[in-house]
Amino acid sequence: PAPGCGPPRPRPGRAGRPPPGRRSAGPPPLSADINANQLIREGGLTIVSIYPGDPSDEEWKNAAASYPDNWIVCAMPDADLYFDLQETPLFIFLNKAHKVLAKNMPIDHFLNAFRIANSAQTTQRNE
Repeated sequence: PAPGCGPPRPRPGRAGRPPPGRRSAGPPPLSADINANQLIREGGLTIVSIYPGDPSDEEWKNAAASYPDNWIVCAMPDADLYFDLQETPLFIFLNKAHKVLAKNMPIDHFLNAFRIANSAQTTQRNE
């Protein structure tokens, strides 16, 4: 498993199935965002994609293969014990100390934050 994701553990009664409401496979628009990718290259952003199901799920493995190489991608069958998975995908914004700064916001809000952060870093580099 990727860093930050523990080894898969069997869950009685769930058989590794993801929770209801799981969206179709494939990376969200975040993977194509210029600002997010710039922040990742410069070490200012890390994206972790956690699949709340069994790592042997072929549909997930095929989808995970299409995710960007600069993301941490893993399966975590017990993710529902750690995260509120009523809606997926779930986006959580943490600072460097892993304190939750925001969660359950629309992806557009995160993309806007990445644009602002990237603009600020560009301004600092040019000064």
